Amino acid sequence: MKESLTRLEDALKVVLDTVPVLGLEKVGLLDALGRVLAEDIIAERDNPPWDNSAMDGFAVRYEDIKQAHAITTPTVLKVIEDVPAGKFPAKTVGQGEAIRIMTGAPIPKGADTVLKVEDTENTPQSVKVFKDVYQRPRVAILSTGDELADLDERFNEEKIVNSNSYGIAAQVKEAGGLPILLGIAKDNPDDLKAKVRQSLNADFLVLSGGVSMGDYDFTKPVFQELGGEMNFWKLAIRPGQPVAFGKIGKTLAFGLPGNPVSSMVTFEQLVRPAILKMCGSQVLARPVVQALFQEKFSKRPDRRHFLRGVLWMENGMLMVRTTGSQGSGILTSMVKANGLIDVPVEVEKLKPGDVVNVQVLGGGF
Repeated sequence: MKESLTRLEDALKVVLDTVPVLGLEKVGLLDALGRVLAEDIIAERDNPPWDNSAMDGFAVRYEDIKQAHAITTPTVLKVIEDVPAGKFPAKTVGQGEAIRIMTGAPIPKGADTVLKVEDTENTPQSVKVFKDVYQRPRVAILSTGDELADLDERFNEEKIVNSNSYGIAAQVKEAGGLPILLGIAKDNPDDLKAKVRQSLNADFLVLSGGVSMGDYDFTKPVFQELGGEMNFWKLAIRPGQPVAFGKIGKTLAFGLPGNPVSSMVTFEQLVRPAILKMCGSQVLARPVVQALFQEKFSKRPDRRHFLRGVLWMENGMLMVRTTGSQGSGILTSMVKANGLIDVPVEVEKLKPGDVVNVQVLGGGF
């Protein structure tokens, strides 16, 4: 009688289910290559133990170079010392001074910025600065709604946790900005106005909630009362139709929807590119890949949709499916996603095997 054949994946499962994990042992450092660490090891000091330069260049004070922005008006600094890797600076960088340092060299006292040597013209005695050093934008984050409670507040069944502020803060940091949490504004114009005023020394205000057309949506009148110049209030996308953008004084203001997924998706499409541009980045968009859609989907041809999706590789082809229920209040649909499936306005239906564009989120898939 001919014996049946076992599938490779079944055989592998049998093998792995049978194999035990061995006990612990101590080994010398040179014998540890390729071994699995069995317990945490705590370093006794930072490594490197001091701030060092990631490039060859000049250690300077940002205050001295922030106006350097054109070839016609370079800032000239006096070079007071040379510090190669392996040596420590003996001098402190003062006003109008610079120290020439090599990759790996410690950052001298007084300096808070390192200029790439390629962005300068230098002699042994001086350095001309032709490029400004881009700062990190300050992004004030404000949530609105009487129904919200912050993480450190006691709340009852009538309250929901303020997840938007923390989700947006994470997105701001990932984009290179500095998040400033302003907390929660109540559903009244005076409280909202006071909170918005606190944001007007920041580069951006990102407000979530209060941008729809309900009786308690005060963002539009408050923005206008504070002299805001608003460019738009609604977008032809889903999720995220109610979105406002404008300027209040020198602060760029975004009003995002209150639903967490809508807030995060609209941040990806509008706020993130704006932060990256302010940081000086030349690449403002997420990487976009084409993948084979694995489900059925239908919509009206009136809005561009961003479906939360999971990308994976199969037989040399990129595949994508949704993360499940796509409601704008289902935060897990965003948590599980490694991409946003971009469905154009005019597309009404997708079927398995259709090619779609996917914006790749985070570190990819």
